[in-house]
Amino acid sequence: LAVYERAAMRRDFLGLWVDAATLGPTYERLSVLYEERGASDQAIDYANRLIELWQHADPELQPFVREARARIARLAGERP
Repeated sequence: LAVYERAAMRRDFLGLWVDAATLGPTYERLSVLYEERGASDQAIDYANRLIELWQHADPELQPFVREARARIARLAGERP
């Protein structure tokens, strides 16, 4: 979790090239990990970041966006 968090926060010149390939999967993995831990707020936050990043991405990435939206709906339904 800590490694993914650091990757999500990385913003340096060289990181821009890495981010293009890894930021979406990093957000997706963080959302899943937080959901597994029962940390709904963090899971929803990272799912929203993935949606914002990839909402207009190529069609092959859209299943990840749909799953992130489903995760948000599921987690929002669990809140008291």
